[in-house]
Amino acid sequence: MIQQKMTNLVFSYWNDAKEIFSCLPKSSEDKYNLNIVYEKQYNLMVDILEKRQLYTIYTIDELIKNTILSIMDEINEFSEWSNTNTPKLYSDIEQFFELIDILHFIVQLDILVYAKSIGLGITDLTIKNKSKILNEILPKNFDDIVLLPNQTSLSIQLSEILGELHWKHWKTYNKEIDYPKLLKNIDIFIKMLINICMVFVYPNDIIIGYIIKNYENFQRQLNGY
Repeated sequence: MIQQKMTNLVFSYWNDAKEIFSCLPKSSEDKYNLNIVYEKQYNLMVDILEKRQLYTIYTIDELIKNTILSIMDEINEFSEWSNTNTPKLYSDIEQFFELIDILHFIVQLDILVYAKSIGLGITDLTIKNKSKILNEILPKNFDDIVLLPNQTSLSIQLSEILGELHWKHWKTYNKEIDYPKLLKNIDIFIKMLINICMVFVYPNDIIIGYIIKNYENFQRQLNGY
């Protein structure tokens, strides 16, 4: 039922999403047009923080941990699909959208970690501060993109990211978080993910898929998801 719902959503909004994409600003320095994803993900994150009144409930560190858990969960969901057959371009749409869910959360993680690295807290994650944050973490060209990774590679890379954080409340950490290294590991993860997505669709249509999923996520908030 869930798979059929996602397929119906794609058929209903694919052309609309392409039209939206065609009207959005592009940059030659941003080969995969990830500025669109970062912009929309930031807006969605702020919308959820405001609607759920999370500014007074969570710290930015807790939000970072929760985002990593969400990425882990989405990787597991992606890995549940059978890998006995080679994915067919534009056919395995439900599997592709599991990757879009991962993209949703890894971009959010990149935003949160950068914000934390410059001393911002959760109450600073507002529309007013959007440019201050996003202008410093884009563009990403990924000329040295990693070839043919899989969900196992994503899990390993996520472990590398987690290893840079002070997430064990029972442990005393003797060194500060190396934010440049942490952000680099997030970039590597995004490179891997983009490359897997291109097994399913052409590069520009990764963003089309994200636009559809972003629309669905906003609708979920309106419907009390």
